[in-house]
Amino acid sequence: MQIDIVNAEATIFSGEGSYVQLPGKDGSLGILPGHIPLLTLLKEGMITIRRAEGDEYVYVSGGLAEVMPRCVTVLADTAVRTTGLDDVRAEQARAAASERMHDRLDAMRYAAARAELVTSLELKRGR
Repeated sequence: MQIDIVNAEATIFSGEGSYVQLPGKDGSLGILPGHIPLLTLLKEGMITIRRAEGDEYVYVSGGLAEVMPRCVTVLADTAVRTTGLDDVRAEQARAAASERMHDRLDAMRYAAARAELVTSLELKRGR
């Protein structure tokens, strides 16, 4: 089956595989060709791709996976192929993912605070 793993910057992996294991939000998922369609959130963890040439691994910090009978597509928040991955690069990937999540939360908090301010100013004008 075709397996594609992408993040915002690039395609991390694209190729054929006979099995893929995903770190699902509610537990590990093993996907074989012919799997029923599925859409699931991913948590931080390792994706294992079984190929004829040997297993490959991709670290993801979270994201979304779409499973179809003949393909699996992963849209990752952050993804790093683990070929030659050492502890330093793994920690850098984890830190980058954590920073992105923090930035998103700050943006969401800012938007919520701005909405509250606009609402309060409109109420004050209406009095």
